[in-house]
Amino acid sequence: MSTKRLKGKIAIVTGASQGIGRCIAKMFAGEGASVALCARSFEKLEEVKIKIERAGGRALTIRTDMRNRTQVKNMVKKIINEFGSIDILVNNAGLPMFGYAVDDPDPGAEKRYQDIMETNLRGYWYAARFVVPFMKKHNRGSIVNIASVRGYSGSPNDSAYCVAKGGVRLLTRSLAVELAPYNIRVNTISPGAIQVKLGHWVLFRYGEEALKIYQNKYKDFNDLALKLNQPLRITGKPEDVAYAAVYFASNEARFITGADLTVDGGETARLAEPSAFDLEALSKYYQKSKELWEWLASL
Repeated sequence: MSTKRLKGKIAIVTGASQGIGRCIAKMFAGEGASVALCARSFEKLEEVKIKIERAGGRALTIRTDMRNRTQVKNMVKKIINEFGSIDILVNNAGLPMFGYAVDDPDPGAEKRYQDIMETNLRGYWYAARFVVPFMKKHNRGSIVNIASVRGYSGSPNDSAYCVAKGGVRLLTRSLAVELAPYNIRVNTISPGAIQVKLGHWVLFRYGEEALKIYQNKYKDFNDLALKLNQPLRITGKPEDVAYAAVYFASNEARFITGADLTVDGGETARLAEPSAFDLEALSKYYQKSKELWEWLASL
């Protein structure tokens, strides 16, 4: 019988209501941690809590908007009152793709930029700010920040997201140096193309009806996009990121801090030359992509 790698640990997972955060929370609980589930959707958090408890784990749900300093501070206070300490913080809550050109006249662009920066970067800083004092008391801790390969390279119409995720990587390295004297490790995971929800970026920009059409008509395109992003022609799953989070949170990573693990199927290792690509598949992708963007432009 294997030893649970996080037995007796108290962990916070932000953005735990769905996707990668939900998977990390469930895997942490399976490894023996008591998990504080934090997100804006309380109903979805309760669903995760029920699944964890049915499997024999322990969980606490706290509705939290990571953009709100007071809510983040109260989140940490509630966790301390319930569990007494905090050993692990997983900063995962975030908004996906930006979806606007820098000169897009849509007034929603500036609001989206602000929301992404406040959630995907400032929210991480707030969480660390209020959690670290309790980690210092016990002279130990692990902070795992979920970034993205978009923090390495630019992407059209995604400037806000790229900037925020690049900032997460540098926040990690700064805190790793700052907190090392207290035996608090800080590391980053940068996922590549992970299949979470089909067409989530279409939903936020174009609405429910467009999402239904995308899901019915462009599923093959979506699958191509996920597989062509990297040399490994397979689709990344939330579990791939969760395994990495368990490692960073466990004592197995006790000598690792300030590191970034790319869970990306080799995307960031790929050479920008023809021999690195599947040209036949890329041709199909290009044709579908052209069709997709012509349709979206007509909406």
